[in-house]
Amino acid sequence: MNEAKHYRTLILGGYGGMGQALLLLGAPFIASFDRVLVLEREQVEPAVPVDALFLRGDIEDVSFLSEVLHKNGGPSLLVNLCSSTDTYHIRKVVSRYGGAYLDTSCSVIRGVDEHRYSRLMPHTFRPTMNRAPHFTCCGVNPGVVEIIARKIIRDTFPKARRFDILFFENDQFHVPLDGGRVGVSWSAETLVDEVMLTPTFYIKEGRPVELDSPPTLTVGTRWGDRHHDARLVGHEEIWNLQRVEKILVDNSFFSYAFHDAVTNVLQGDANRAHGSLMRPGDAIPVSGTDTLAVRVVEKSSGNQRTLVWTTDHAAMWRRWGINGVQFQVASSLLFFLDLLLRSGDWSTGRLWCGSDMPLERFGWDVVDGLLDTYGIEWKEANGLDLCVEEGPFAGDG
Repeated sequence: MNEAKHYRTLILGGYGGMGQALLLLGAPFIASFDRVLVLEREQVEPAVPVDALFLRGDIEDVSFLSEVLHKNGGPSLLVNLCSSTDTYHIRKVVSRYGGAYLDTSCSVIRGVDEHRYSRLMPHTFRPTMNRAPHFTCCGVNPGVVEIIARKIIRDTFPKARRFDILFFENDQFHVPLDGGRVGVSWSAETLVDEVMLTPTFYIKEGRPVELDSPPTLTVGTRWGDRHHDARLVGHEEIWNLQRVEKILVDNSFFSYAFHDAVTNVLQGDANRAHGSLMRPGDAIPVSGTDTLAVRVVEKSSGNQRTLVWTTDHAAMWRRWGINGVQFQVASSLLFFLDLLLRSGDWSTGRLWCGSDMPLERFGWDVVDGLLDTYGIEWKEANGLDLCVEEGPFAGDG
């Protein structure tokens, strides 16, 4: 890992839940760098001892970020773990100093109150003058789910060209909190924005569809013999699928289900939800599971295959002191970071996501091996018979 020492300095932007999880799970990866810097807006104390220098500052502050990159003294790799940032703006700064870059989500647009993916995604993929590879939308969802969709197609339908690619998530994260607060497994701010302030976005009969206004559509979903209320949200991977070569996506959506306590909050007012939802402290025991599912339907035959990745929140908390979603995201980050370090000359000056990075350049045996290495355990789940029971995909999903 990082044997060629292409990037001597690792810079982590953000020390929230995902930054802590990455430092915890990624010790071998982190040890391959000569220097590790952590950039955080607030003064923080590391949750666990780490061999890293913590610097207080805003990753979107051009003068601060430029000074950090200028002083690092060699090629660097910046991992943006902050939510609600203008990733294009940050990539431009990183590009000036020849650094590699990776983030986990789409860009916001600075100074603009904009939540539509039809605006955010083109901004995300704006080119910069980067010499090193830049990876965007490379977490678990978006990111690894796109890799799994491509893997299903490659392994199961190698000669087919038209598909429905459907994404489901069922996060039953639960923790009792005082004062009417409701616990969530990741950034409450981003969750509210995604579910309550962003219009539903999906692909229907080969065409992108974005509703005129938020909130997202409420739909019923079936997971085997169980019904769950869910939200049909917009999401980066739905947009990114249009970048996969040699296939046509007829239908695609992301159905997101939650514990009843979270569902109830998300049905109300967004400002109230911002005040009610929170990711609990690391010392508070949690329970429930988070299950991600990717279902691919080959259109001409109707044959389908579903893979799922289930993580037990309580088990991850007992073992690592983090919840299941933190584990999923950190493991996925390590997967993509490992791929980035293996990138060759073909990646010079390019911007990749999980849907368009040329995985054959790495070799699918390498991809499969890294999924195993980082505990990204997708399993067969055709028997779940996942579907949406109402809304624009009723009977189709």
